[in-house]
Amino acid sequence: MRSATLRTTTALAVATTAGVSTLLVGASPASAASEACGPNDGTLIAPGVCELTFTAGTSSFTAPADTTKLEALLVGAGGTATSVNSGWGYAVAGGGGGEVKVVDLSGETGALTVTVPEPGTTGGVMHGAGNDTVANGADGAAVGSPGSPITGGASGNGNAGAATTVGSGAQYAGGAGAGASPATQADGGAGVAVGAIAPTGSLFAGDTRCFGGGGAVVISGVLVGTASCGGGVLDAPTANSGGGSGANDSTTSTFLGASGVVILRWTAADIALGFNMGGHGTAPATQVITAGGAPSTPAAPTAPGYIFDGWYTDSSFATPADFSLPLTESTTFFAKWTITQVTVTFDVGAHGTAPAAQTVDYGTVLLEPADPAEVGQVFDGWFTDAALTAPADFSAPVTASGTLYAKWSTAKVAVTFDVGAHGTAPATQAVDYGTRAAAPSAPTAVGYVFEGWFSDAALTIPADFSAPVTQPTTLYAKWSAAPAAVGGLASSGAEVRAGLFAGGAVLLAGLGLAGAVGARRRRSA
Repeated sequence: MRSATLRTTTALAVATTAGVSTLLVGASPASAASEACGPNDGTLIAPGVCELTFTAGTSSFTAPADTTKLEALLVGAGGTATSVNSGWGYAVAGGGGGEVKVVDLSGETGALTVTVPEPGTTGGVMHGAGNDTVANGADGAAVGSPGSPITGGASGNGNAGAATTVGSGAQYAGGAGAGASPATQADGGAGVAVGAIAPTGSLFAGDTRCFGGGGAVVISGVLVGTASCGGGVLDAPTANSGGGSGANDSTTSTFLGASGVVILRWTAADIALGFNMGGHGTAPATQVITAGGAPSTPAAPTAPGYIFDGWYTDSSFATPADFSLPLTESTTFFAKWTITQVTVTFDVGAHGTAPAAQTVDYGTVLLEPADPAEVGQVFDGWFTDAALTAPADFSAPVTASGTLYAKWSTAKVAVTFDVGAHGTAPATQAVDYGTRAAAPSAPTAVGYVFEGWFSDAALTIPADFSAPVTQPTTLYAKWSAAPAAVGGLASSGAEVRAGLFAGGAVLLAGLGLAGAVGARRRRSA
């Protein structure tokens, strides 16, 4: 027979799956179980618990190496129902439900051979330590002769079916269930909930699925009895429920019970949650968690110049991470960051016009602005401190908002002196803008008289040394020729002096002569 294994999420239409297939609704990612459950196509059904369902034939299974606990739920096949025409009407008997039990296979490291029970074929799990099998439900029994017994099939675990005899009136008997004998002659016996038979600490504890119900009875197309946990009502039981077949008096026939099922559960491997920081801050410690469990939310990381905008499940930041959802495989969450911006202003003090403030991304560089200008001032650069001790470096990344300060020095204005072709010019003066030039010593030149400094080459505007100097200036010397010597003879200082001495002697001689003449005139009178 062809073997069949089903993942729990798609398998059991056989019985209620409340509390099983919905345990990980919303898990992220929901279907990934290969890492947690190993290469056996198992499904993670609860935090730390994997499950694999076998529905037909014989299969092999090997538990993952890191499995710490392995259990099997074994459900025997249901019994066959019988319907015969006794001459007194139909005699019908429902089949019994298969046995239901949980076995612990922890420690089995080798391959398991799993055989699914079928009507007429016993199944279970063969392993290194032996063979765990489960009993099928008994067939219902009915014969057509008066006084003959009509007996519902016993359950695989020994609960008795209903019983009567042909000709006694109600010629029907329901099959027993794995949980109980029939409550009435027509009912199928109750099956059993898995959680009710699972031992304390079992991986099947709390499992509400029910298997192994007995077959009920239908008379003349009217439902007389009731069935539960997969037991047959209108003939056929629910597939893979281990339910006994229902008995129908509309035909002389036998109706096969349901096949059983083998469900393995084992502990899942732990998984890891890592954190990708995108180059900023310090990553939280990797979390090792039980597969199917929810991670814990780490403290928000920090990074200079960046704002943390949360964790995401993808590097494109399309899906925010939800730490309340279970994880079923190792994964990485990605930190999303927004770079902060810094603003730098420019302080020019009392001079010039300040450049516009610049707002740039943290860690980038400023655009060096055009130098500010001020009449009479020299711009000496930008500084990072108001004391103007630390020059600004526009090639360095900016990591904080702040202000750059302009350094100024007073402009120097050159005042030069042009003496023309005479004498020696005074030294050029470098004068602070807006201050006064110092009047130099008057130059001299032989044969010329210095008549002052003038601000124009035409010598029409006298220089004003009390006025502030605001631009480079040239002052021009004005000269006039020196006076000629006495008698027109002397052309040098020595000659002048000699002339003066000679003239004085003549003058003195003249004065003496005139005195003598006057004296004689007075005496003669």
